[in-house]
Amino acid sequence: MMKIALEAVTAEHRLVQIEMLDQMRLMNKHFKDMNQQIREKDRKIKKLVEKPTKLYATAVSQKHSGHRPRSKYEGTLADGNVYCLVCTQHASAFRLSSQKDSPWLWHNGGVDGDHRLIHKKRVKHFFCDEGEGCDMHQLAVELDEQRRLKPIENGVAKMSAVAKDQMTSLFRSVLYIAQRNHSMSEFEHLVNLQFENAAEVGGREHSRGTCREMILHMESWLREFQSKFVTTPNTATGRLPHVGSMADKMTDPTTMKKQFEMCNIRVNHEGTPLQMLSSIEKVGDGYSEKHADGYSCFNMWCDSMELMGLQLFKTKVTAESDDGTAKVEYSDPIKNKYNMVEQLRTFAADGERAYQGEHLGMRHYMHSDHGLGDKTISFMVDPPHCVDKLVEKGQEKLKYTTETVHMIIKAVYSFLSKSDIGAERDGR
Repeated sequence: MMKIALEAVTAEHRLVQIEMLDQMRLMNKHFKDMNQQIREKDRKIKKLVEKPTKLYATAVSQKHSGHRPRSKYEGTLADGNVYCLVCTQHASAFRLSSQKDSPWLWHNGGVDGDHRLIHKKRVKHFFCDEGEGCDMHQLAVELDEQRRLKPIENGVAKMSAVAKDQMTSLFRSVLYIAQRNHSMSEFEHLVNLQFENAAEVGGREHSRGTCREMILHMESWLREFQSKFVTTPNTATGRLPHVGSMADKMTDPTTMKKQFEMCNIRVNHEGTPLQMLSSIEKVGDGYSEKHADGYSCFNMWCDSMELMGLQLFKTKVTAESDDGTAKVEYSDPIKNKYNMVEQLRTFAADGERAYQGEHLGMRHYMHSDHGLGDKTISFMVDPPHCVDKLVEKGQEKLKYTTETVHMIIKAVYSFLSKSDIGAERDGR
């Protein structure tokens, strides 16, 4: 009995020893992990401390080598102007009026990107050569480096960068759906797919309603960019860009009753023809008793051009209306000293009377004093409808085509569709 008890105590003692050894191994592993984390943090701190010296050394070497790459602090606005990201971020720290009013700040509009001396200005500002703005940029860079050394501000900056990546992924998904005219319900599935693929999308509770709001936000931003281009004079000529326009009506295929007018503008963007959709609106809206006549189409087209920033008529704001909004009255068209509408040069549409009619169509309202009163505006039939008009006119001149060729083709098709050959071809 004593021997059995002694063996039991020995076995229990061995179990305790094994358990203690396991705990010691686990503690050693934790200590190794902690030492590894400490070494990594020391390495990061060392890099942050050495970074200003490296930045200065890089700037000096680039100054002497003559190589001027694009700075990481350089940003570009929608109109092509250049601004400084780090100076804008730390603008509240500037005390001099020359620094606060500097064009390198985003809220001051940026520096003209088309200026012939823009390269020299970039070198003076971003690479700290002697010149105006150098001290301001150097101060902003030092403040940015000091901010990065602070753990809380550095953590907030990293969180902001992650949130920016998430928003970028979401906007790309929305743009993918909009470009391909897919259903907005697909947005929820795209977000789930990206989440499963470890992409930065934040939470997965983004709905089709979110998709709609994001599309409207992108549309308003794009319209602002388009309006900025149309209303900005060319830097070489000092004149506003010429604009061509096109309009067409379409019928809702579900009801065949509702009609909509689609308006486009066409501009020359740096040598490339660029066509942009300005509006799609329901025809009518109280402009005329005949909702689809030339008067209604002309007024809807004018509203569409105003959305793009193209002012065609002089306006005067009168007293507020009953709903509290300002009432705007339109008067004479805006023309230059040659009695011409400065920007609008061409208009294209199909052959419908509402557009091409010389007495009650849009042609009448653009050329006569009842509308713009500018006979120099070129009116034309748009290319897609030109082909249809060409075929129609050709068939009118050559009666043989419709009276003989078409009749033979229809007779042959009717014979084949009723014969055994046609039945065998259709699988009957």
